[in-house]
Formats: sequence, C-alpha cells, structure tokens
Amino acid sequence: MSGERIVVDTSALVDYAKGVPEVRSSIEGSEVHISIITEIEFLAWPGMNEARLADARSFLREYGSNDTLNLIRLNTDGSLDYSFNNFNHVRTGNVPPYSAMVAGINVVTALDAGRLLIGGAFTRVANEQRGCLACVDTAGNLLDCWANGGLHPISYTNSGYPNFGLAGIRTLANGETYVYGMYKGITDANGYHPDQVCVSRFYMPDVGVAEKPMPVQALAVWPNPGGEMLHVTWNGKGIQTLELRDALGRVALQEVNYHNNPTLDASRLSPGTYTVLARSAQGERAVSKWVKP
Repeated sequence: MSGERIVVDTSALVDYAKGVPEVRSSIEGSEVHISIITEIEFLAWPGMNEARLADARSFLREYGSNDTLNLIRLNTDGSLDYSFNNFNHVRTGNVPPYSAMVAGINVVTALDAGRLLIGGAFTRVANEQRGCLACVDTAGNLLDCWANGGLHPISYTNSGYPNFGLAGIRTLANGETYVYGMYKGITDANGYHPDQVCVSRFYMPDVGVAEKPMPVQALAVWPNPGGEMLHVTWNGKGIQTLELRDALGRVALQEVNYHNNPTLDASRLSPGTYTVLARSAQGERAVSKWVKP
C-alpha cells in the first residue's frame, strides 16, 4: 500500500465495481475511508448484479464502515487536515453500518488547551463505551474521561435503541457550566446520579455532577468468560449496589444491599460483553469487564 489516505465517494466505488483499472489500483493501494451513506448508495446502484454484489460485499468487509466522518478538522482552504484524526467514529449500538446512522455529534467545546469535549447522540466512540459525552485531544484521539459513563436514556425503542442525547453545553460568565438534552440520569467520575434529568450543572472539565472525583478501583469477577453464575470480589469491601450493563449501556442486571463476595445469577443474560460496576455506601466505585460466551 502507498499509505495515502483517501475518502471514496459512490462514483468511485461504482467504477471499482465495473473493474476500471485506474480506480482499482488507486483504491487498493491506499488507506480507504467510506461513509455510511456512500455504502448504502453503492449497494443500491442499479447496475449491481450477483457477481458485482459479491465483489462489493467482499470489498466493504475489508474497507467499509471504518469512517463516518462525525468529527473532522479542515485547513483554511477547506481541505481535510490529515494531522487530525478525522476518522474517529461515533455509533449508537455496535451493529455496523446502521448503528452509525442514528448517531451524531451536536456539540464540540474546548475543555482546556489540550482537550475537546464532544457531545451528541451516541453510545460508543472508537468502539469504546461513552454515553453522549466524550473527550478527545487536539489530535482527535479518544481520551479516558467519561469512560463507561455519560448520559442515560429516558427510554428505548422497540428495536433496543436508546432515546437520549446531549443538545448543548453553556458556560456562564460566573464560570458555571450546564449541559442540557434528553436524558434521565448521569454516570460521572463519582458514580450514577439518577436524579439528573434534562439539565445539569457540571464541574468541568471531566468530573461531572460531583465536585471531586473518587478513584475507580479494581473489581474481581470470575469465571471470566463465564456462564450462568458470576462471582464478584472487591478487596474485602462491602458492596451496596452491583450493576451489569450491556454494550448499549443498559442495566441488564442490578442488585442492592450486598455485602462481601456476592454471587449473581446470570443465566437469563444474553451472550455478550458486560460492564460490572460496584458501589459502596461511601460512594466508592469498582469496575470490571465480564464476557458471557
């Protein structure tokens, strides 16, 4: 490969499917990025026959859905600034390509000299869980703030997609910062705040509702991957609440008033990757990942 990065439109993909040598050599020798809309238009092209469709699907499996161009940076002449990671994508859910069609960024604001806060309607950024809030550096790379946290949906559609989104962020002259949108509950650096609905005051840049963050501790879960029963240990601490959240951030299982070394019945959970979140009565948090095959 030449190492060149190019954004391919529908007409170029059609020429690729037709076998135009110049287009094929250019695409196959570069790092290609294709938008979701281009994928859909390409697959709906009237000249698509069975052989071309098989070729197209093979091509899209290799190159497709790795770019939705949700956040880009332009040079002063309007061209794409390739020093910025223009290819970080946001999704609602993790089923490409359609999960990207119901996701988007509404807000971009500077946190400080080195970080940007992005907000909108999404559950994942660069395949990591974020609930409508995320931080990126000035090169466009995803940062850890708001990891596994953010806004919580007010409801879900029949197909399982969350109804929520960040509409805006306002910083007043006195320095207070407010976020507003469609949500019911926020998980920040200090845990879950179910009383936060539609508008909240934040302590910036990344703490959230509470003023001072508490460190996130390690949580032991086994067997991992597991089966019908899940055992949890938190370094001898008592657990007040214990949650399992799925890839969309939904609470799949919740228990309260546990003490030490709880065991959960996970037999009714669907296969997938879950975030296990424990909280103590003092507000401490511990997090781990658990996989059910």
